[in-house]
Amino acid sequence: MQKHVFGALAVTTAAIAATGASAQQERMSPRPNYNLVQLSVKSAEVAPEEFKTRTEAIRSCDQAVKLAAELDAQVTRNAYVRADQMPTELNAILKDLPTGQATPVFTNGGEVLRVLVLCNRS
Repeated sequence: MQKHVFGALAVTTAAIAATGASAQQERMSPRPNYNLVQLSVKSAEVAPEEFKTRTEAIRSCDQAVKLAAELDAQVTRNAYVRADQMPTELNAILKDLPTGQATPVFTNGGEVLRVLVLCNRS
């Protein structure tokens, strides 16, 4: 089940950046807004267990960006993402995730490993 949930998250996180709502509208939403950093790396370049271990140690978005540089991972910044733009499963994870920490690793078919790091919520 975890692969299915996180596979759906991979598709959803790509769609988050493509939404048409303005940042101002998102800031004014009564639901939580999230400022997220996504790290993505090909599983052929970094072993899944190493990626998991290293991302579990993240405690800030600055650390996430530094780790991305070390792993040659792609960084995607998603500012002011409304909770209602994300799947229920991801909302449940982000609701309790401490600021600066990463979600569990998720993948879409095992080719690309991803995590989201919660920079802040408002």
